[in-house]
Amino acid sequence: MSEGFKLLESGQFGEAKIFFGNFLENDPENPTALICYGRATGLSGNVSESQSIFQRLLNQNPQSEEVLLNMAESHLWGNDGASAAAVYSDILSSNPKNFVALMGYANSMSMQKKYDEAYTYIKKALVINPDNQQARISRKFIRLGLADYLASQKGDYTGAKKLVNENLTANSKDQESLMLKATIHLLEGSFAEARDIYEHRIDNKVQAYKGWCVAEHFLGADERALEVVKEGIEILSEKGTKEDKLAMQLQYVTALLWNNELKDASEFVKELRQTYPENKEVIASEAEVLIYFSDYSGGVSKYQEYLGYAPKSFKGNLGMADANHALGLDHLAYQGAFKTLTFYPGQKDVLGFIDRLNDGHAPYIGTEGFLSETSDGSWRKRLTSYSSLSLGPLFKVNLGYEHELFGDAITDDIADANTFIVGSSYRINKLTLVEANIDITSATSETIDLDFLNYKVQASFRLSKSQQVIVAHEREIQNFNKALLELDIMMDHYILKNISFWKIPKIGWYSEYYYTQFSDGNERSLLFTSVYRNLLDKPLLKTGINYSTMTFSRSVPELYYSPEKFHNIEWFAGFKKDETEKFKLAISADLAVGYQFSDGQEQPAWRVNVAFEKEIGRLQMKLHGQHNSISAVTNNGFSFSGIGLAIKYRIMDKPVFYNKFNTMSDRIQTTK
Repeated sequence: MSEGFKLLESGQFGEAKIFFGNFLENDPENPTALICYGRATGLSGNVSESQSIFQRLLNQNPQSEEVLLNMAESHLWGNDGASAAAVYSDILSSNPKNFVALMGYANSMSMQKKYDEAYTYIKKALVINPDNQQARISRKFIRLGLADYLASQKGDYTGAKKLVNENLTANSKDQESLMLKATIHLLEGSFAEARDIYEHRIDNKVQAYKGWCVAEHFLGADERALEVVKEGIEILSEKGTKEDKLAMQLQYVTALLWNNELKDASEFVKELRQTYPENKEVIASEAEVLIYFSDYSGGVSKYQEYLGYAPKSFKGNLGMADANHALGLDHLAYQGAFKTLTFYPGQKDVLGFIDRLNDGHAPYIGTEGFLSETSDGSWRKRLTSYSSLSLGPLFKVNLGYEHELFGDAITDDIADANTFIVGSSYRINKLTLVEANIDITSATSETIDLDFLNYKVQASFRLSKSQQVIVAHEREIQNFNKALLELDIMMDHYILKNISFWKIPKIGWYSEYYYTQFSDGNERSLLFTSVYRNLLDKPLLKTGINYSTMTFSRSVPELYYSPEKFHNIEWFAGFKKDETEKFKLAISADLAVGYQFSDGQEQPAWRVNVAFEKEIGRLQMKLHGQHNSISAVTNNGFSFSGIGLAIKYRIMDKPVFYNKFNTMSDRIQTTK
């Protein structure tokens, strides 16, 4: 049988099967030939037939360790780590120092992603046979599996790097270990260290240049990232395979998006789709481009197409979940996120995305104090307490209570107002969101005794990737200060807003129109429009021109500010810096200066808003202040200043409906 043994050892399993099959025709019960025939059968692709052969031998000799080892290994051939582990465990219970069983058990645990146990047993195997090359190779990949698990699911970057470094101590040029070490550096935020590995130590040019490009992006050097990927394309144009060239071209699309060269990215990916009409990675790149254009519906469609080719894809499933979240369809976002977890249990990015969803839907309570004063000495103090509860991913209810005090510089009379607030919002579909709020108020003072109801009903419509329209009806009392509150004048606002932003030129246009009917018979028309451009994205810096005009059907200046004609034009700039791990405070500011023209009178006007925000765990705090001298905003002709402090606390980590989706995830996992 020596010729058959050689065929097995050299990997010629089909020929070995034929050889031992012929041998068994003359000696059908030869156990060695049967084992070899079973091995050749399984290794050539027919695992179930090989297991039938081994089972027949076990029926004759149930305690045969040699047959048991082959049966266990056959389960590994079939990617059935659990069944293999059960057989290896039986062998080890009677022979705990069996080297082959120890190594096989370690590999079976690794196959099940139980890397801790796998690592324990491969080390036991190497104690018995420290020079076995196959065991050393198994140890290397088990270390890599365990290191990846620690880094991506546990956030234990120190432990992960220790394991990878043990591999690199044995072979400092081991490519799999270097690639994982670079990935760990990216996960922990050590971007310069990751860049060094990609740039100098990775042999595979595609992996090297793609990783290097990503590292430069995380270092904030997007222009350099684009240069790196261009260099990679140039090198691979001479030596790379068709697949390598495509991989670099797709990375080039991503680098263009990072640099906001959206038009070039869109045109380039269209060319790739013509060249590779069925390539799933090109389809994924198309989805990525659409998301950058804020075409989230188109992104969802592309991800659906992509998942038809790769249903278990990480970027496909999570990408579609994120796109649905951008559309406000958080029920689909939750479903997509938990579906992704069934394929990638404990994956850090997915858990972070779910936390982001939870942050928007978990119940919270809050309070805000605000003090304002106008240039005529009138003042207003407001303390608001509120709570919010999402009953589902698309439906939210709000409750609140507000206490306000109104005073002036002339009298000692102070008006006291108490308001109970009820509100809700419901997303009908990806295009439409409806909201409603009702305020029930009682206001009293020496000169005031009022009970009134304010309300607002609003519908938002997403007309396109660039445009949103809002229509609303609002009823409220004039209550900017005590003098206006005493008049007991109700206002009915009929509101139309248009919000547009075009990604490529980074130009936005915001307009709102108010038609107001006063209970004293007066009418007002107010138009505000703003055209602006984003100069920077991170931090956000924008500038533009605002224009507003206002008219009243009759002017009653002795009662309230009501010019027959009013115009205001101003230049404004806005700034926003978000809180990050390195920058511990979020800051936003707006400044506007211009002129207002009121019934023939011209005067300069300006306004400023500044806010500081801090987040500590579930607690969010915001300190904000403002000054405004623009009459169209103040409604009474006086400038005003205000300062406020808001505190918001998330009382639960997860929304009340969370288990509905978590349980759904368990069902998906069970039926996989």
